[in-house]
Amino acid sequence: MDFNEEFNYKKQSKYIDKPGVYDIYIRTYSLSEENDSYTGSPFIEFLIESKEGKTSKVRLYRATSSDNDYVRKLKTDRIKEFIADSGANTNLKGKDLLADMVDKKVKILMRTREYVGQDEDGKPIVKTVLEYAYSRAEGKEFKNLNETMMHKELTPKMKETYESKLKEHNSKNTNQNTDSEPWSETDEAPF
Repeated sequence: MDFNEEFNYKKQSKYIDKPGVYDIYIRTYSLSEENDSYTGSPFIEFLIESKEGKTSKVRLYRATSSDNDYVRKLKTDRIKEFIADSGANTNLKGKDLLADMVDKKVKILMRTREYVGQDEDGKPIVKTVLEYAYSRAEGKEFKNLNETMMHKELTPKMKETYESKLKEHNSKNTNQNTDSEPWSETDEAPF
């Protein structure tokens, strides 16, 4: 085999790229504190692989002292649910518990979620990301699966924020464009 082909990992990679239910294996884990340059919210990230050989990541954010009680409980419960659904030995602690999750099988729901981002010109746009939503233990099913579970749209408050940012952006660009034209409507265009 050609040496260049033998170690061409990019060519061999396939990713989970659609919302849906997947039976996956947990292949490895990492912690945010293992990345010295990362300064955001702490997380645990699992590399997962479907039975079809497609991969993705499950990132679960951990509670911080600045989180309110509701958010702290939500983050903690999501992690506990994923651990329990993996069938890992919950008598273990810390990295030993995470290591026990490796090669365990879990059923997960991947969904799309809308969020407000920017295009290359700084214009606010609605983007979509594919992300982990829920898990179930091997052999258990998701009950009452519906479109809301598969696709999370912007909340009314987020839509309002997006529309406000878009209006502000368009207002700034309209003013910039008219102020920067070097000719008036009666002049001939410079082309």
